[in-house]
Amino acid sequence: MPIQPIIIDTDPGIDDALALFFALNSPELNALLITTCSGNNTLDCTTNNTLHLLDLFKKNIPVSRGADRPLKWKPVYAIDVQGVHGFGSYVYDAKKIKHKPIGAPAADAIYQTLTKNLPAKTTLLCIAPLTNIAHLLQKYPKAKDMIDKIVFMGGLKDNIHGRPYKEFNINYDPAAADVVFKSGIDLVMLPRELGRFTFFDKTDIANIKQCGKIGAVFAEMFDDTYFSAQDDNLGATTQDLCAAFYLVHPEYIKTEKAKISIKYYKKSNNEEIAYVLVDYGSSHPNALVGVDTNVAKFKQIFFTLLKKEG
Repeated sequence: MPIQPIIIDTDPGIDDALALFFALNSPELNALLITTCSGNNTLDCTTNNTLHLLDLFKKNIPVSRGADRPLKWKPVYAIDVQGVHGFGSYVYDAKKIKHKPIGAPAADAIYQTLTKNLPAKTTLLCIAPLTNIAHLLQKYPKAKDMIDKIVFMGGLKDNIHGRPYKEFNINYDPAAADVVFKSGIDLVMLPRELGRFTFFDKTDIANIKQCGKIGAVFAEMFDDTYFSAQDDNLGATTQDLCAAFYLVHPEYIKTEKAKISIKYYKKSNNEEIAYVLVDYGSSHPNALVGVDTNVAKFKQIFFTLLKKEG
């Protein structure tokens, strides 16, 4: 498998931390740039979390700060799921962060990196709301011709009980997702359900804790708050990790062609919700949508990498 040049857009976040570890330690991927945005927490928090992870992983990747709010909606963070500082029970001293962000804002930094990497095209791994990518496409329309594909975590592959569902990344900034979906760029959507298929149960987390310093940090992140926010308290879900995993092992994630688009509805309390409508029968598909994954292979490959690099 040839080495893929990638740019990672992120808002860490516990499952973002897992995804960043996997992407930055997989020899099949070459991360040229990491951009941050608000989402799971404020931009300051998600940027510091990213910089701290690079220190923890001993990686030297340029980091650029991006959007501090959605295109149109007011920001509503995921503190109830990810914890006050974004990493569950794990807390670090921000004053000790060694890695520093570069000066260029995210849209500019992405465009400069895409241009520098020509004639090769670059893949975008998006594990945050799509705000930075929308800013990129609005400011630099030619950027879409430099992008191989956008692999993103967001949305659901199906409605739940026949009703749309408020998945976080999409609902945080639906206007940005709409820009990306209509861009004409090849899209791969790794929906929320895959992270529910590949959850880490308490036995998995006990094993993760034994995988060096990084494993111990991950295990500390998986606290009761993260558990209780998941479906049926089965375990720690891995949505963003699934997106990184797809880049390296697409053979273990089943996909189907579909037309994806942003839709809105109002709940009985007049709260407006945004969601992804997935039309598998469309004659004009614009995305591949992940519908199933090989859970045994997913865990085997993740643990092999964590034991080696943790």
